Amino acid sequence: MTMGWLRPLAAFPGTILLLLAGSAEIVGINAAMMPYRTGGGMFVGWLLCLAAIAASAGLLSKLMPGRGGVLFLPVFLLFIYSCLYAVLGGQLPRLLSLRETGVISVTEADQPPHESSDVFHFSDGRVSRRYHWTRSISRKMRAGSYHVAPVVPEGWRESDPITLWAVGEGSGEFPSDAWRKSGVGGYRAISDATFRDMIEQGVSSSRLVSRPRAPLVFLDDHPREALLSAARFELWGLLGVSVLSLAALVLPLLRGKRAAP
Repeated sequence: MTMGWLRPLAAFPGTILLLLAGSAEIVGINAAMMPYRTGGGMFVGWLLCLAAIAASAGLLSKLMPGRGGVLFLPVFLLFIYSCLYAVLGGQLPRLLSLRETGVISVTEADQPPHESSDVFHFSDGRVSRRYHWTRSISRKMRAGSYHVAPVVPEGWRESDPITLWAVGEGSGEFPSDAWRKSGVGGYRAISDATFRDMIEQGVSSSRLVSRPRAPLVFLDDHPREALLSAARFELWGLLGVSVLSLAALVLPLLRGKRAAP
């Protein structure tokens, strides 16, 4: 009786090592480079991820003589995920470490004590509808719009510097109901190249002045829960890559077992 159908088992350790290494490289490289200020910076980050994953796969294939071909699927899936990860927001590290402010005014949002905060809670502030700018995500697909607007305190004047920007994506007038309220919270946008480009264009065409460290946030009534939900969504995507990669090894085993005499 031949047991050749068991040979894919030998590829399990190498595949698991690649998945672990690739996941760490994607999260680590993006964490080191974010926030991306330009689309070009995001592209460079993606290229670095591709190079790191390819190098890991090449090293492991040398340690798996005759079985390196099984790494093609996990490499391909990791390549795709590395592209989507930054676009989704790159929030996975927040599951391990989350920095949160107390209740502060919007004029304090850009101050050094809150420079590394992930979640903000505000006692005041409203979205300025006059300076609400949008950009179509995809004109052909009608996928909605990017939104940016300054969040300003009561009595704000155009000559006053902006210390906080609201950002978001959506197909309606506003990306969320929180944009219609005063004194809500938000969580920091890490992958913000498109939003910053919109802000720079909007500021240059108006008389507004933005503080250099003014954070970009997704407004939400429950910002901590919203941020953790976004991070868990990214985690499920990474787990999906692992499941599909390992399933590709398991299926031949099941077929071989059924065919074995």
